[in-house]
Amino acid sequence: MSLKDDLLVINSTVTNTTIIRIYTKVVVSGASYEVEQTMKDAKSTWEKAGGTKIDDFYAKAYQENKNENDIIYTKDYYQYLK
Repeated sequence: MSLKDDLLVINSTVTNTTIIRIYTKVVVSGASYEVEQTMKDAKSTWEKAGGTKIDDFYAKAYQENKNENDIIYTKDYYQYLK
C-alpha cells in the first residue's frame, strides 16, 4: 500500500526540506539549539504540515495488513533479489 498523491507531496516537502533544515540547524548551532527543542520543532512542523495524516495512513495500513502472511521481512526480501 503506497501513499496517495496528496500525502506524497506532504511527505516529500516536509521531510526533504523543512525537517532537514531543522536537523541541520541543531548540528550547526551547537549548544545554542537544544536537541529537545529540535525534536519539538520537528514534531510541530510535521503536525502543522499534515504529517499526522501520513501517520494515520500507515497506522491503518498496518492494522489492515498485520497478518503474518502479509509481511515481507528484510531477510526474505533479500532472498528474492538473489
